[in-house]
Amino acid sequence: MPEKTSVKEIAALARISLSPQEEKVLQKDMDSIVEYVELLSELDLEGIEPTMHAMPLQNVTREDKVVNKNQKDAIWNNTPQMENDLITVPPVIGEAT
Repeated sequence: MPEKTSVKEIAALARISLSPQEEKVLQKDMDSIVEYVELLSELDLEGIEPTMHAMPLQNVTREDKVVNKNQKDAIWNNTPQMENDLITVPPVIGEAT
């Protein structure tokens, strides 16, 4: 059985500080999780296919079709400002204040 990891070690690796009360509560929670995982490892899984999802998934696809391929005029008619066949937009970076 591997050596027990403490919440104090994990907190140090994560660079977070915990009060003694928080350490005690989190250590209890972590111990419960590890105990549950160890319990799962004792199950006989012979003949059970591994799955990624609890429910079967089906990919929904459709054929790609070009629709309204030339909409340049419609786009340009909805553009507030144009210059030399280019859409102009206001600057994003302003002056420093």
